[in-house]
Amino acid sequence: MKMAELYRIFLSGNGLSTDTRSLAPGQLFLALKGPRFNGNDHVQAAFDSGAAGAIVDEPQGVVNDQCYRVEDALATLQDLARHHREHLNLTVIAITGSNGKTTTKELAQAVMQSHYHCFATKGNLNNHIGLPLSVLSLQPAHEFAILELGDNHPGEVALLSSICQPQYGLITNVGMDHLEGFGTMDANIAAKKELFDYLAAQEGTALINPTLPYLPEMAKEIPRQVHYGEKNSFATQGELLSANPFVKLRFKGKKGHWHTVQTHLIGAYNYQNALAAIAIGQQFDVPDEKIAEALAAYVPSNNRSQIVKKDGYQVLLDAYNANPSNVEAALESFARIESPKKAILLGDMLELGRFEAPEHERIAHLAQQLQPDVLVLVGKAFAPTAKRHHILHFDTAAAAKAWFQQQDWSGYWLLIKGSRGIAMETLLD
Repeated sequence: MKMAELYRIFLSGNGLSTDTRSLAPGQLFLALKGPRFNGNDHVQAAFDSGAAGAIVDEPQGVVNDQCYRVEDALATLQDLARHHREHLNLTVIAITGSNGKTTTKELAQAVMQSHYHCFATKGNLNNHIGLPLSVLSLQPAHEFAILELGDNHPGEVALLSSICQPQYGLITNVGMDHLEGFGTMDANIAAKKELFDYLAAQEGTALINPTLPYLPEMAKEIPRQVHYGEKNSFATQGELLSANPFVKLRFKGKKGHWHTVQTHLIGAYNYQNALAAIAIGQQFDVPDEKIAEALAAYVPSNNRSQIVKKDGYQVLLDAYNANPSNVEAALESFARIESPKKAILLGDMLELGRFEAPEHERIAHLAQQLQPDVLVLVGKAFAPTAKRHHILHFDTAAAAKAWFQQQDWSGYWLLIKGSRGIAMETLLD
């Protein structure tokens, strides 16, 4: 089937879904395959839920004349999203990086939405499936789209860039993330740089903080650059005023006046995310007052640098993602919090490959140096370190939870952090 015909069918419906459980009546169902599922086996269920049609790539998926057979459903999803993007007249800002890209995306959306009709990636639909679905959610009325590009192996950011076709791009930072998939830091840097490579080839614009490691060298082939940071010569200039525990900052407005913002963001590392959002807003002439109001109103959620208040104690919950770079930053920020009693509960950092053992050892040592009243390590990767240094350890979050809920945490500040797969947030259930 030709893409033009498939695109006509897509436009005539109510959007597209890859999951029969959440499919809305009138949507087009696309049958993806994975290690434990095959959408071609659930096409009839999609029609029973009101699907207007189905894109399938195996014979059993053809259950009626509203099924459209293609060679590869995933490739078709990506091609359809690319085709849709080419028919839209809007500005796309792509954000990638090792840490902070989701928070930066959400802050930038808050800023841009205050002045424009702006779309942003929902949740973290940022991979080879999620990004095309995000693009297919774009409507002609949208003036801007802020899209998050995730990556855990070389070539992924290049693919995603080719689909969403951004005119602007921002790399938050480069740290030790997904090293199992990249193998080396050099490969990780090269993978993030794929966004800048796309912008260089398409004469796009990079928004960067040149004072951060790696970024100036990564962007050197891009003629059009917008700089943000703390230097007076930068297009956007900011200053971190405090982070104990919430980030307070100020930024210079377009008319030279300084604007002070008290945020709900905890951790000094979130200052850079806020500054990036300010840079995006100023680049597109969002009034400085609206930028300040949007940042002040934003409240983190989804287990990302989230403050959870319980009876008698408080928790800095940051259990959506963990790698050596962001755990170190979280520990540094937690050290600034003043409290008579502190506890640190760390879950494994996943996808580190050959760096797993030394980085878990290093992070545990950093946590010990803070001398918390309680230190707990959770997960199999932390087990050797915990045993060697006599640190309280549990193999799983479920096992830790049984212990956790028997403790008296009155008067404590707790840091709970770990990779998504460890589910450290379940301690608070």
